[in-house]
Amino acid sequence: MTMLPPPPPNTNMSVDFSFLPACDVAMITSAYDVVKKYEAWDLLKSFDGESFITSRDPAILKLMHKVNDEYPGHSDASLGCTMRDLEFIAKYGFDVYRSTFLPKK
Repeated sequence: MTMLPPPPPNTNMSVDFSFLPACDVAMITSAYDVVKKYEAWDLLKSFDGESFITSRDPAILKLMHKVNDEYPGHSDASLGCTMRDLEFIAKYGFDVYRSTFLPKK
């Protein structure tokens, strides 16, 4: 991957996804780690396609293959949802993402 500018806030740190349903934690954690490793936050931040699964963007396809390699149990649906979650984190940061799942006080 090409060198990208620094990621948005809270995307280059270790994160804890334990607020998600248990079945999703390993899936999103491994995907997050892949995006962090390949510094692909700006790629996700600028994604404007209708669907990750039907995207023909070579960089997106390469990233999705890397994500799937780390967690080979993905279906098309789970991979698409995971990529949308990562896109949200890239655009708005981890703290905003987490706040959408935590109960409001």
